[in-house]
Amino acid sequence: RNVLFTSTAAAAVIIYQFAGITPLYSLQIIIGIMFLFGMISSILYATLNTLAFSELTDKTYSMGNNILIVSQLVSITLSVTIGFAIVKLLSTLTQLTSWGSYQGLVIALSIGLILCGAIFTCLKKDDGEQLLQ
Repeated sequence: RNVLFTSTAAAAVIIYQFAGITPLYSLQIIIGIMFLFGMISSILYATLNTLAFSELTDKTYSMGNNILIVSQLVSITLSVTIGFAIVKLLSTLTQLTSWGSYQGLVIALSIGLILCGAIFTCLKKDDGEQLLQ
């Protein structure tokens, strides 16, 4: 639970940093931010998958794996669709704000990730503990 909270918050902060990247940034700084984001998202997804499979038995593992894959594909599809809608909306609002539609999308993604992190409050303290034994 703590790893999920921490990695989600860290990923949101890093995504928010992407909104401030300009052509004036050095390539090394951009690569460093991207590398750090890759590390944090790997930790986040590994933790999510570990929790998803923690209570499955040999009989339910295949079905659980299928459900996990389908839910990840649906979430990716929804994310892309909602992302395009946000870019379209923000492209009409950019005259009202000082940032462009790309920066607005990245800021919206970081806020959305923090809100999604609230889902982890539904986890019980002992979820996934059987893997530690």
